[in-house]
Amino acid sequence: MVQRPGQMSTKETWVELSELDRFNSLPDELLLHIMCFLMARQAVQTCILSKRWKNLWRYLPCLNFDTQEFKYAKSFIRFITSFPNFRSISHIVTFRLDSYQFDGCWGWANMIDDCLEAARSLITRVIESRLRVLSIAYSSCNGIDFHYVYTCAFVEEMNLHCILVPHEKPIALVNLKRLNLSGANLDGKSVKNLISGCPVLEDLVLEKCFFQFPNVTIISHTLKNLSIHGFESRNEVEIHLSVPSLVSLHLTRVRLGCISLKNMSSLVHAHIDFCFEVCANYQNSTNELLKGLSHAAYIELTGSRILKSDLWLIKESPVKDLLVKELPNCPAFANLKSLYLTGLNVCNFISPISHFVHISPNLETLTFGNEEMMISGTDAFTASATGNAVFLVGSMPVTIQFAQADSNANV
Repeated sequence: MVQRPGQMSTKETWVELSELDRFNSLPDELLLHIMCFLMARQAVQTCILSKRWKNLWRYLPCLNFDTQEFKYAKSFIRFITSFPNFRSISHIVTFRLDSYQFDGCWGWANMIDDCLEAARSLITRVIESRLRVLSIAYSSCNGIDFHYVYTCAFVEEMNLHCILVPHEKPIALVNLKRLNLSGANLDGKSVKNLISGCPVLEDLVLEKCFFQFPNVTIISHTLKNLSIHGFESRNEVEIHLSVPSLVSLHLTRVRLGCISLKNMSSLVHAHIDFCFEVCANYQNSTNELLKGLSHAAYIELTGSRILKSDLWLIKESPVKDLLVKELPNCPAFANLKSLYLTGLNVCNFISPISHFVHISPNLETLTFGNEEMMISGTDAFTASATGNAVFLVGSMPVTIQFAQADSNANV
């Protein structure tokens, strides 16, 4: 039999069918897991593949909706409204909605209210099931009121972007362990309401949130991991943290003087990155940051770089002000094993660094980041920026390191 150009041979056809059969031989549980990475619309479209796939999407435990899949708002509304009519939502474990296209996009702007109403209707039905993970992202900087999501009885993880946090409306997230809030407007009342409504919360991330009240207090006996990545405020906001159960603390782009730490007896890892702005009243403030880190085993205190005359210049960051003001009154850092410091002119800052090392009897490694200066000719220790050195604290050797300069440092 003559094979025509472009025609597959019998062997090639058999191989292709074999590969297809191999995929179809996978159990439904594995196929459903793979389908969880698809958008909901794509998952529904698999129903045309074969008889086996016709109803498989109806049992997906994970639903992902993205408005960018739809060119027209009417298509999105029709799809999301009719979706519950074709499958049960009682066994949905994960629900995600990215609605960045709601806000001001052509063809959507005049139908935002209808889109939001359709989304609210579906979300309300979903959270009545045994939902475990809920993620909602909205594009407006003003936020949107989805207050009913704060009463999910079974949800354990929640990721919310530009979703308003209620001040007085009840929050009852009794099983929530992980919460990621980004782009949220927060004040003292909303934060207090949030923490009190999450009795088993362990992980909290606040990213690019706007604090509307000058004083925010976070008191929790369950939090283990807390991250605050940059925040904005019209005033010099003060954030007071009292979390005796906290194990890991990560703060980035914060002003020196705006953070106060107390009751951090379980702290192990602490990374605090300062911007160059320092609160005006810091020198006269009674807020304490460094003392709150005294139980930690691993501490990173970093500053930022600034751009001047088209050249990167290393400036003495607020880390220096912190050590000068607070270090003399600090207790011993008995658990400290690793200390990482940046933004210091090490040559002119030997005495405070030496004091820090001496009150850290178990310190093993001291690292200076983005420094190019030499440390030499001192009684305290001798090292160069091209290698490591050993600093004796009593009879305890401490390794001194110089980290490579970070070309991607923040401006």
